[in-house]
Amino acid sequence: MSLLETLAKHMLVLPDSTYHELLNFLDAVEIHGKKVKTVIDPLGEASEEKTASYEAKLIKKLVLRLRD
Repeated sequence: MSLLETLAKHMLVLPDSTYHELLNFLDAVEIHGKKVKTVIDPLGEASEEKTASYEAKLIKKLVLRLRD
């Protein structure tokens, strides 16, 4: 998250290859992270918003917005 903050402040410029690697990684997390919970939930309430896949989608959206 601090990398995204630094990019938003225009304090750092990344090469396109780094963006491609980051987006490929987030795509892989989106595919394989559907069953990986990001919140410890003792009640066991299932939610699509509490998975690594969902968070990867949000981060990817931010990265794409900052890239443009």
